[in-house]
Amino acid sequence: RRGHVEIQTRHTMKKFKKLLSVFAALLMALFMPVTAFADEAPTNPGTITITNPKVDQTYSVYRMMDLESYNSVTGSYSYKVNADWATFFDEGGAGHDYITVENGYVTWKVVKDETEEQKDARVKDFVTAAELYVREKNLTPTKEATATAANTPLVINDLPLGYYLTKSTVGTVCGLDTTQPTFEITDKNTEPTNEKKILENGTPVSANDVTIGDTVNFQSTITATKGALNYRFVDTMDQGLTLNQNDVTVTLNGTPVEAANYETKFESVNGKTVMTITFLQAFCDTLVDDDAIVISYSAVVNTNAVVNAANVNESKLVYGNNPDKYLETTPSKTKTYTWDLNVLKYGNGNTQNLLAGAKFELRKENKDGEVVKFSNVGQNEYKVDPKGTVLDFTTDATGAFNLKGLDSGNYVLVELEAPAGYNKLAAPIKVTIQAADMSVENVSYETPTAEVENKSGTELPSTGGMGTTLFYVGGAALVAGAGILLVTKKRMNKAE
Repeated sequence: RRGHVEIQTRHTMKKFKKLLSVFAALLMALFMPVTAFADEAPTNPGTITITNPKVDQTYSVYRMMDLESYNSVTGSYSYKVNADWATFFDEGGAGHDYITVENGYVTWKVVKDETEEQKDARVKDFVTAAELYVREKNLTPTKEATATAANTPLVINDLPLGYYLTKSTVGTVCGLDTTQPTFEITDKNTEPTNEKKILENGTPVSANDVTIGDTVNFQSTITATKGALNYRFVDTMDQGLTLNQNDVTVTLNGTPVEAANYETKFESVNGKTVMTITFLQAFCDTLVDDDAIVISYSAVVNTNAVVNAANVNESKLVYGNNPDKYLETTPSKTKTYTWDLNVLKYGNGNTQNLLAGAKFELRKENKDGEVVKFSNVGQNEYKVDPKGTVLDFTTDATGAFNLKGLDSGNYVLVELEAPAGYNKLAAPIKVTIQAADMSVENVSYETPTAEVENKSGTELPSTGGMGTTLFYVGGAALVAGAGILLVTKKRMNKAE
């Protein structure tokens, strides 16, 4: 019996120890989360560190939610909505579609069968809505700091722990995360771009050549970024380009943008035409990364155009939210050229025998022989002018003249009158202007000279000229002979 009691007692003790261990485990399971939340209550300030900040830009942080507690074991956070953001998350607010609020606490709304890509897209939409709310409500940042060359990375200290929206005056939303206790984000410095081109027969090029009076078609493409702020497109044309103000069009990803979404202004600055297109912020708020805003317009090359040098059209995008230092894209330029031609008139194979009195006109070979109109711009200098009255040119003693403002290509010089004593040309003279290499930065062009020769006719003998002379000489001889015969005869008579 005694042995039986000892065995039973040991068995009972084993059961008790098992129950005790189970109970201890239950206690740990029950109290560990509470201890974690309690031990990790948010008491220390947080820090947001921005690596690769953009110099001279201000970074602002907005506390959307206050951190109540954090469980390091489960990686769980407990948030409550910050008072400044109450209407954003209330029913009817933009944030209500993404966050559920119960008794002040928030949770992210889960969408059934949502893919990671779809979730990422929804998070981006949430960020966009939050950034828009900041501007609409003109919220005061929890804290902000301006980046300088000396404070990289940019550290924003002493932040109450919470869930923060971080944005810059560029308009870029840099981050959205929790300060527990620190948070590091990298500003990717995503910036919009602007590229300007000339459409030459539908092909985009950076340079072209024309005749004065021709129309040049331009196209600037802005590649936008999400969070666009205060987009302002500025185009500046040299004096030799006259902007057509009535044919400016704007498209977004190939779809026309209604004029109500932007304001257009034209002004003259230092003799140059400046076009400014300011996009309304409501339109900018719809933009996402890589949206293509295409601005198309044209200009006529006028008589102020420089010859053998670039007539420049330059465009850029001004943007951001810092009035003291707006950002700008690198100016994008196109160059339009027009060329000149020398004509030299000489006679009988001698280029030093310069001829005056030759009259010419210039025609375009590829335009049904259209006569090119000019205006006189100097001694023996003429410039293409669609409204000009000079249709022909007469050489002076220099035998030369210069024609400006021509496109590359083929022309014909038609001689209307030849110099006195010289034969008129039997056929027009073909002239070719060869375009310079416009793919290089510094274009080099050597003015060609069209050398036009006239020949004089040989001096022909006068009709009967030599015969008359012989007649006169023979007659004189006969008269002289008759006189001699008469004198001789008289002397013979006296002698008899």
